Amino acid sequence: MAFVRAVLLPNEPIVIASFENGVTAQDVAAAFEACLNLMRTAETPHYFLIGDLSSATGAFGDILKILQYTRTVVEQTKTTLPFQFTPLFVGSDAMVKLYVDARRLQQFGSERIALFASLDLALAAARANLAQGSADALQE
Repeated sequence: MAFVRAVLLPNEPIVIASFENGVTAQDVAAAFEACLNLMRTAETPHYFLIGDLSSATGAFGDILKILQYTRTVVEQTKTTLPFQFTPLFVGSDAMVKLYVDARRLQQFGSERIALFASLDLALAAARANLAQGSADALQE
């Protein structure tokens, strides 16, 4: 399984989901449920959800299934949650970039996901936005 773990950082509304190797829709579903469980326990109104895909890869067919899962299950679930989250991704694999680019398209939700080269950069961006009090000011 490519989903390794989900961690809520102590005293910060930041959840990190770590992946390695070939990511499938089942991995994304497992990660999403684990992250939601962590976010529900902390009772914070807004989180940053960092997908650490720096050690992950993906196959084109799997990316299409992940896009479908995201567009249906994740987007529908987000409307019922008592909190919001902003996704950030870490990675350089071509399939990770393909996913991020595809999510910007209307048919996949028109969501801009910031992509970072390292976990440290993603964490710095999340923390800077928390300090500013805005999730809208993310720079890629």
